Amino acid sequence: MDGTSYAGPVARPSLAPILCFSPIPWRDASRLRPLMSRFARRRQVFFLEEPAHSDAESLRIRPCAVTGVQVVTPMMRTDSPEGRRAVLDLLLARSGSSVAWYAAPEAHAFSGHVPWLATVYDCAGEPSAEGRHFEAGLMQTADLVFTGGLGLHDERRHPNIHFFPDGIDVEHLETARAGLPEPEDQIGLGRPLIGRFGAVDDRLDLDLLAGIAALRPNWHFSMIGPIATSRDLPRAANIHWLGARDEAELPAYLSHWDVAIMPLARGALPEAAEVPRYLAAGLRVVTTPQREISRRFRLEAVMTAGTAGEIVAAAEQAMLRADVSDFVAADDLLATLSWDSIQEHMAALLTMAERNAAFRPASMSRFGAMARSTGAGEAVLAG
Repeated sequence: MDGTSYAGPVARPSLAPILCFSPIPWRDASRLRPLMSRFARRRQVFFLEEPAHSDAESLRIRPCAVTGVQVVTPMMRTDSPEGRRAVLDLLLARSGSSVAWYAAPEAHAFSGHVPWLATVYDCAGEPSAEGRHFEAGLMQTADLVFTGGLGLHDERRHPNIHFFPDGIDVEHLETARAGLPEPEDQIGLGRPLIGRFGAVDDRLDLDLLAGIAALRPNWHFSMIGPIATSRDLPRAANIHWLGARDEAELPAYLSHWDVAIMPLARGALPEAAEVPRYLAAGLRVVTTPQREISRRFRLEAVMTAGTAGEIVAAAEQAMLRADVSDFVAADDLLATLSWDSIQEHMAALLTMAERNAAFRPASMSRFGAMARSTGAGEAVLAG
């Protein structure tokens, strides 16, 4: 849930379309979906997914009813750079002169021939081994680079690079502060209730969590998130693995936690939105030392502790604090972390990048022919 809404088609006479190359399907694109949905309020946006098999090469285009984004799936006999280039040319015949938005460098292999009006590289995470092979070329041609982490920003050199973490739906999460009815699967858990929301994967230090639970057997731990590890989970009576929950349900759970913990393994890259989610819900956070967190969140409401004993002590301190003066600075920071705020800043930078790129000679007249449509709900472009 990201606060996205769509009021229907809007006129976009002066803004170029965006072609977004995504390795992740539209339904799962947790960063790109809220960003492209907001860009679609003022521009035409084509969201290019990975190819699907078909006996004939074409493009399946499905408009998202909620956001207006055109979700594009290449239909291909065989996946190859040449085939992807051919179907991309079909899409450009529909979109005309466009801005390229790369969420993964691999797509540059079949789209580098296009004279884009501007090129954006949105580096939200470490590229794959194949992606690193293409990243250097993309960095050279990009007019604008965004990174989803400070570490990613530090490791890259570009004259126009900017750090933008994932945003959150601040208003939605802040409803937890008012007190909400507690979900049935959590209502019977003991108190105090400590919680974490996020994938249970290799970033989570399971031994540390077990140690914390052992030190305070009267505390209960609500662990919400999909299980994405083959390791054995601690099965202490006070650790409750509730499984995956939708973001829309999250405030009802967080509304009844006493503190949030992030017992992450050393060197783990935390999810960018995890700490802001807790702060928006009015929760203090205790995390293991993580460079990314310590650089981004220099707040009283975010405490760092390394051992099980230190985490317990910090959590006790957080639960005993009665005043909320430490949330003044937290709320100031949260005002900059809404998806609306992040996209507005990105859009301003993109506008400047387009103006600067306009001095480069570029022509896309060969893509001027309009594609034929097979109906309002879905369009298919074929060669």
